[in-house]
Amino acid sequence: MWLSILGGALFKFWVALIMVSMASAIGATNCYLLSRMFFSKLVKRKFGDRMEKWNTQLQRHRNNLMSYIILLRLAPFPPNWFVNICSPHLNVPLWPEFFLGTLIGVAAPSVVHVQAGMVLEKLVEDHSSGVDVLTLKNFLMLGAVAVLAALPVLIRWILARYEAKKVGIDVDALDQEEEGGPVHTSVANEDPIMEPLDPTGVIIPPERQHFLRRMSSLSVTKPDQHQQHHSPQPPQ
Repeated sequence: MWLSILGGALFKFWVALIMVSMASAIGATNCYLLSRMFFSKLVKRKFGDRMEKWNTQLQRHRNNLMSYIILLRLAPFPPNWFVNICSPHLNVPLWPEFFLGTLIGVAAPSVVHVQAGMVLEKLVEDHSSGVDVLTLKNFLMLGAVAVLAALPVLIRWILARYEAKKVGIDVDALDQEEEGGPVHTSVANEDPIMEPLDPTGVIIPPERQHFLRRMSSLSVTKPDQHQQHHSPQPPQ
C-alpha cells in the first residue's frame, strides 16, 4: 500500500497504477511458482487442514474461478499470502485465472492508493508554494479517498452477513454480539451449526470467531421440540 501511495506521488496516474498492479501480480506469481517447485511438502504439512477446507470453497467456484480470485484480492480473506502459496496445490491454473485474477483484483484498491499519493503530492506542492491547503476542494478530495479506502471493510461486512444467512445464522445476532447484548440464534435447518462460517478460519474477522464458537456450542432445537421440553411430564 505504501509503495502504491509513493507511486502516486512520483508518477502519473496510469503509469503508477500499471506499475503497482504488475508488480503485485508478478510478486504473487513468484510466490506461486516457488511454492509449487520447492515448498510443496512444507506447505501441505503446515496448512493441510486449512487447504482442505478452502478447497471446498474453490470447488463451488470452479466455473467462475477468475471472478473468485478477483474477489479474494478485493477483500483479502483468506489472506493474500495464503492464496499465493496454496493455489498451486489446489489446481488453480497459473494462467489466466491466477495471474489475471490477481492483476485485476489488486488494480481496484491500487486506484485508491495511487489517488491518495497524488492528493498528498498536490497538498505538499500547494503548501510549499504558499497556497492555502485548507480549501473545500482539498477536503472533498481527502473525503473521497477515505470513502474509497473504506470499501474493502464494507465488502467484508456484507459478505460476512451473506455467509451468515447462507448457513442459517441470525444476522441480527452478529450485531448483538458486537454491542454486548444478548445473543439469540436461529437456524434454517435441523442440525446444529458445528463449523465457523469461513472454511479457512480467517474469512470472518477474529472478533467474530469467538462468537461463532459460542454459537456452535449452543444446543439448537426445533420450535416443537422446545415446546415439548417445557411442557410438564405426566405423572407415572
